[in-house]
Amino acid sequence: MNRSFILYTPLIQFIKTIDFYMTNTSSQHVWRPKVFVSFYVIAALLALSLIWAPLAQIWKQVDDVVFFALNGSLEGHLVWAKMWGYMNIHEANYAAGAIMVLILLWYLLFNRQVSLEKRLSAVTVTVLFVGLGVIIAKTGFKDFERLSPSMVLSPFFDLNILVEGIDAKTQSGRSFPGDHGVTTFIYSALVVMLVKSRSLATLATLFALANNLPRLFGGSHWLSDVIVGGGAITLVVLPFALATPLLHYVEAVWRTILGKYWKLVA
Repeated sequence: MNRSFILYTPLIQFIKTIDFYMTNTSSQHVWRPKVFVSFYVIAALLALSLIWAPLAQIWKQVDDVVFFALNGSLEGHLVWAKMWGYMNIHEANYAAGAIMVLILLWYLLFNRQVSLEKRLSAVTVTVLFVGLGVIIAKTGFKDFERLSPSMVLSPFFDLNILVEGIDAKTQSGRSFPGDHGVTTFIYSALVVMLVKSRSLATLATLFALANNLPRLFGGSHWLSDVIVGGGAITLVVLPFALATPLLHYVEAVWRTILGKYWKLVA
């Protein structure tokens, strides 16, 4: 079989799937094996890029350049350092969670063009799969040791030294995968493909970018932790939300609940 066929066919199917769910308002809730195959092949290629020596060396160079560019920008700029310092404290995670909830609540309460059970189903599936991503990131790689750039590269500008009185996350002995990348990639992908609101999809995408940058500036994650780790896990779990009857079953449950207890379904 032609090598280019092996590489390009999953990519083409992946692009078609994204386009289908972004433009089709009546997505079919059926098993779609080709979606699983294309997503899993791309996930495997992402993982391979961090293992296969020639590509791993490229990642090493990119990771180093990104770390020195972002972390190095903190030197001598106190206001800049304070902004990224406070975005790296534990309490910032609560703010990020609140933003995720608010986007979904806005869709749930104000998008009246979609039936209530469909809105509830999209929110339910999004929450469930973000939770699944967190579980995979926290438990599936707990024994995988990878030192963060702050622990192996120099010079390193520590936010906890640059900014007095904060407790920012600036290092990790198990930096892979980037848990922020996992949660925000899954979240933004499902908002884009299930919510189907251009404004909310844009907001969710910008949020995913903004929520991953603090760890890169602080030095607790490599760029490849975010892209490869977050991207690969996202590609592994997404097909179960997009290419199975799951959403149909969740809609049926919500339709039954609403019809029985609130009589809100026509």
